[in-house]
Amino acid sequence: MGRAPALIALALAACDGTTTASDAPVDVDLVDFPFTGTFLDWDSTASAPCPIAGATWIAHYDDQRSATTEADGTFMLRLASYATLLDVTPPPTAPACAQGTYAVPGIAIAPPAVVLGGGVFVARAFTQSRMPAFDATRGALLIHANGTPRAFSISATHAPEQAFDGTAWVAGASGVDVYFPSIDVPMTKLTTVTVAGGNAIGVGAAPLVPGAITYMTVILR
Repeated sequence: MGRAPALIALALAACDGTTTASDAPVDVDLVDFPFTGTFLDWDSTASAPCPIAGATWIAHYDDQRSATTEADGTFMLRLASYATLLDVTPPPTAPACAQGTYAVPGIAIAPPAVVLGGGVFVARAFTQSRMPAFDATRGALLIHANGTPRAFSISATHAPEQAFDGTAWVAGASGVDVYFPSIDVPMTKLTTVTVAGGNAIGVGAAPLVPGAITYMTVILR
């Protein structure tokens, strides 16, 4: 598979910079900053890691800013602080620890407040054989939580959410990772993310594109 479809870039063009972040000191004069993260298989755990190598991460506004995940699933690229959305294209082949291939492209949100606030960015992808509920005509959202898990919610209508507790996926909206499937994409192509108790960095408006997963990291305080 090549880079994420042009549809993602077109849909995101009007959404850049819409993600909000609260209670975080950010250098407004910052021109660019290093963005690092890890890309893992849907069922990867600390005891049975399954990193995804060969995936591409490209700033949709500037394809000269790009990175490919290493054998351990990590990547790094520099982003401009005024435009921090990336197109994510999974690799054409899956690692030996997974079954099948990865077919769903993604959108990554990397606001400076989260990155400079110490947020650890982690994204996950599922193979076609492992695919949970997914509707290509709707959007999807995967939130990685830094801090003690609390329940997330979004403003758009969606199928029942799932949460990863570190070892397995279960029903619920509170976990290390929380997945919202089959989201009705609003006309604005945005959904508002909130968390119980508030006091979090990175919540706010998140872009949605039918047939793609939006990835975001939130720091819970």
